[in-house]
Amino acid sequence: MVATKTKAHLAATPNLTRYQKLFRRNKDMSILRALQYEVLENTKLKGNVLDFGGGNNAKYHHLIHCKSYESVNIDPAIEPTWVVKIGEPLPCPTDHYDTVLTLNTIEHIYDAKFALKEMHKSLKKDGDFACALPFLYPIHAHPDDYFRPTASWWEKTLTDIGFKDIKITPLLWGPLTTGLICSGMPGPFKNIRKHFALLLDLLYAKLRFGNSHHYNEEVGNLALGYFIIAKKV
Repeated sequence: MVATKTKAHLAATPNLTRYQKLFRRNKDMSILRALQYEVLENTKLKGNVLDFGGGNNAKYHHLIHCKSYESVNIDPAIEPTWVVKIGEPLPCPTDHYDTVLTLNTIEHIYDAKFALKEMHKSLKKDGDFACALPFLYPIHAHPDDYFRPTASWWEKTLTDIGFKDIKITPLLWGPLTTGLICSGMPGPFKNIRKHFALLLDLLYAKLRFGNSHHYNEEVGNLALGYFIIAKKV
């Protein structure tokens, strides 16, 4: 099962404490990845976990705390449990895992529904699916990049595959930051401009929403990415 603070944690508006932790201390990390790691750090994955697209050398591996951990990846350098090619059936056991986790992987798979069905098959009944991926974000091929599905696509597709209790949380800092990232930040002084946008969005959030817990509901359509959790029927 996934025991998570996600909904309450991400409903907060941007603030200086989060700014310092996420962006001042992680200078070489993208804004989206910092937001994803924030979620993962506040998410306890219980039971047997399959990481689809991960491995022992994944940069986020230290944030995963669970009973047991196995993984699949196309790259042996990441040290997954199984090395698989894109589009191959998963070699791991069926109806076995309590949680399937996948970070920044689905957008690189052309037949995403097939991959999602394979993950669904590997889960126990009532097992949990946890996924983080980009939405309003530049194309980045690894080895290719195919799509940016909306929240509506995820809701319909996961329901059709056999998931329930689907919760989709937008990951973003604010409208100026999203616009800057989508542009690819051409030109000089990228780091200065990035932090300027982050601070302006912080000010906008404070003036527009105060201490409201509905910030992401208001600006969710500007999400850099999503964090999705669902349960196998």
